Amino acid sequence: MKRIWNVGALIVAGCALAWAHTASAHHSFAAFDTTKEITLKGTVKVFKFENPHVNIILTVTDPKDNHTTDWFFEAASVRGLVITGWRKSTLKPGDVVTLTGHPIRDGRPGASLMRAQLADGTILQANPLAIQNY
Repeated sequence: MKRIWNVGALIVAGCALAWAHTASAHHSFAAFDTTKEITLKGTVKVFKFENPHVNIILTVTDPKDNHTTDWFFEAASVRGLVITGWRKSTLKPGDVVTLTGHPIRDGRPGASLMRAQLADGTILQANPLAIQNY
């Protein structure tokens, strides 16, 4: 009986380790170039205040030719942003906002959100740990 329990415990432990590895890989920032920052001013197209990550799609207009590009910003979890002062009502489609983030390495129009400056000048961090350094 004791041997069966040991085998069961090993199976459960193995599953837990496999799941932890998968979760860790999902939360990797390898796709983003953390040595670079981009800052873009645009109009909020989508503000998805849901887990696992809050997402913002920002429509940015190039002043040279009036061409628009939708930029995808991935932020922390809802809880992480709430800690830094964000609310579901912080942004809505049509709001003008300036976002700063680490760009996607492959050049696609996207970034990992670092902070936002709202139209009234309010600056909100996207990472609870960044508040200490700001």
